[in-house]
Amino acid sequence: MRNGMACNRDRAGRLPAARLQYCVAVLFCCGYLAHSTAGSSAQTSKLEVVGTIAGPVDVVRVNGTYAYVAAGTKISVFDVSDPTAAKLKGAITLSYTIAAVTVSGSFAYVANGLSGLAIVDVSNPAAPAQLGSFKTPGEALRVVIVGTKALVVNR
Repeated sequence: MRNGMACNRDRAGRLPAARLQYCVAVLFCCGYLAHSTAGSSAQTSKLEVVGTIAGPVDVVRVNGTYAYVAAGTKISVFDVSDPTAAKLKGAITLSYTIAAVTVSGSFAYVANGLSGLAIVDVSNPAAPAQLGSFKTPGEALRVVIVGTKALVVNR
């Protein structure tokens, strides 16, 4: 369980799209999810694959019904409203290897390695566009949005 969300299947036996981000991360890691709740012993739930996105993948983030999949310098946007049939909507190639992606509203904030922080407008999933960038000292590895601030972890 993470942030109060377990990977429970719906009546048709599918993982709900809203829970896809957490479930996919666990699914490819170990095949079973162990979680505990306050005052009870650990429980184990069997997970099943409901859909896949082919290709090399370094980072996956899900926001609403869209999955943002990064591999190398490219971010691809997939419509996962039906997780059994993800559809590629659009993609953008950035200047350096993508280490992390955080999506907030209509923007993807990207830890873009030696290039620093990149900000991508994803309001039109078919045509993501880089709005700007900020060169951070060192190599940007992670990014978190807190209110109106982007916090970037560098190496």
